Order: sequence, then C-alpha cells, then structure tokens
Amino acid sequence: MQSDPAAIAPGHVRVVLENEHVRVLHVRLGPGDRVPSHSHPSLVGVFVSTGQVRNSVPGRGHDDLDARPGEVFWSPPVSHSTDNIGREPVEMVLVELKHPPARSKAEPAIQELRETP
Repeated sequence: MQSDPAAIAPGHVRVVLENEHVRVLHVRLGPGDRVPSHSHPSLVGVFVSTGQVRNSVPGRGHDDLDARPGEVFWSPPVSHSTDNIGREPVEMVLVELKHPPARSKAEPAIQELRETP
C-alpha cells in the first residue's frame, strides 16, 4: 500500500493482526490528532468509543461523523485523511480486506450494531 496509515502514523494506528485474508488496525486519536492522507482497501470498521471524526477525501470534501461504540461501517477502497474533531479520544478497529468482496456498495454506510435476542 503506497500510503499505509500504520507506517505514516504509528503513534495512532497499529496493526494488531495480519494474514493472507485481512489486516486489522487499531486506531486511537486524541483530541485534535490527525492521520495524514493515507489509503485503505475495502474495509469494515467498528467504533470502540464515542467521538467526532472528520474524514477528508481530496476533491470530494469531508464527512463529519458522530461515532458511538458498536457502530459498524463499510468503506470501499479510499484515500483520505482522518481527524479527531472532538474533545475526547476516539478509538476504532478497521478490518481491511486483502481480496475484493464479491459485491460492494458505492458509498460507505454506518450502521449500529444491534444485539439479537
């Protein structure tokens, strides 16, 4: 990966598991912290904490997210920067897929993880 977030921001992003199928990243950003422009393949992410995150995509502007623990999101391959724009640290786990999924959505989506009865 030409702009690996774990390589460019090792104080904020760490690889916790890697095999031939996935790479799992743990991301922790303090208030005002930033991961400069980087890239991901398709991924699934889970917010571990509450927080406010801004993802900026060159040429497309930015999305501000109010994260809650347990929220799950999908992203197709993307190059972006990430900023903690809140007052509290924010943590998330990203599961990068090493092989493209059979089907993918064009836009990322956030869905709350719900327990089944």
